[in-house]
Amino acid sequence: MKQEILSNEEVAPGIFRMGIAIWKRIQSACPGQFVHIRCSSTFEPLLRRPLSIHEIDSNEVKLLYKVIGSGTKLLSEKKPGEKLDIVGPLGHGFNVEPSPESVMIVAGGIGAAPVLFLAHFLKAARKQVLIGARTGELILYEEEFKKLGFSVEVTTDDGSYGKKGLVSSLFEEFLKRETPAIVYACGPVALLKEVADTCGNCGIPCQVSIENQMACGVGACLGCVIKTKEKDGSTIYRRVCKDGPVFDASIVSWESLI
Repeated sequence: MKQEILSNEEVAPGIFRMGIAIWKRIQSACPGQFVHIRCSSTFEPLLRRPLSIHEIDSNEVKLLYKVIGSGTKLLSEKKPGEKLDIVGPLGHGFNVEPSPESVMIVAGGIGAAPVLFLAHFLKAARKQVLIGARTGELILYEEEFKKLGFSVEVTTDDGSYGKKGLVSSLFEEFLKRETPAIVYACGPVALLKEVADTCGNCGIPCQVSIENQMACGVGACLGCVIKTKEKDGSTIYRRVCKDGPVFDASIVSWESLI
């Protein structure tokens, strides 16, 4: 399916937000799901690129992405009026029912992409988000979270904005003051492991959105599997594109991902 690009702008160094004309099936998308995009009309690059759904309104679907390789570089050069070959929505998203009394979102870097969409679905009385990035210019959507009723705390690696340090450390400090009913997290694997370990030790339910390289995007090729655990301790491999990208943090074998 080909959809028209409505906008494509750089919102932070190396990070772009693309608006695409809405289509019927995407209107029922869940937070945490993604779309699979063909970046070129040629076979270079061959594989599609998975991008998390960032926001949806009545007219457009917004995607947030970081320029990392040839595929995302091609996407950053696209202009309004051009069309993209898109498949989606795909994958298993965040579970937001039943609505708990208090929620916490932990977002590291480009991890703000799926969790801002998630934030629109959370109806908890107490809502907190922790945002972390390398520098202040890479902090994304602080004001947007506030408009949605979230209390926001920010940390940067270099201390150029907010508190200096890692967002995982800020999360541990927060838990000394308050214990949320559930935690949602997205970001680098090292951050997700820290959050998952902390939640496990504190008995807090945690859902994480995991990124992985994908080929087919629909669970057929098994190219994006990760190692997970069953309740009896046995190992099972699950597909990030089909069984995820959102998982219960307690079932992921984090050591195999680091």
